[in-house]
Amino acid sequence: MGNLNLASIVIELYQKLKGEEAGIDIKESIYEIIEGNALDLPINVPPWFMDFWKNILNKNTTNKINFLSKELVNTNADIINFLAELASVIDMNYENYGEGIVMRFEALNLDVFICLEGGPSTCFYRIKLLNS
Repeated sequence: MGNLNLASIVIELYQKLKGEEAGIDIKESIYEIIEGNALDLPINVPPWFMDFWKNILNKNTTNKINFLSKELVNTNADIINFLAELASVIDMNYENYGEGIVMRFEALNLDVFICLEGGPSTCFYRIKLLNS
C-alpha cells in the first residue's frame, strides 16, 4: 500500500480540506500517485517532505525551510510530478512556474511556495497565510 506515513498524511489532509471521509477510490488514487512517483518507499521520501505535509496539515506557517535541490527529482522518486498529480485529487490550486511552485489551500487559508531555483545546492519552501 505504499508509504503509509505519507499516504496517511495526504489522506488526512484530503479529509480536512473536503470535510468528509476519503472513499476507497480516493485512497486508491492517492496510493497510486505515491507509488507511481516512487514515494512508496520511505527511503525515497526526504524528511523535509514529510515535515512539509505535516506543516500544511497542521496549518503551521513557516519561514524559508531549506532543502537540497537533488531531493526534488532523484533517480528513485519525483516529488515535482507527485505534487502535480496530487492536485487532481486533493482540493488545492497548483501552479508550476518553472522557477517555483505555488500551492493554495483555500480551505486552510494557506499559501505554499516551493522555490526550485536553488541551483545545485539549496531550494526552499515557505508556508504563509493567504493574503499575508
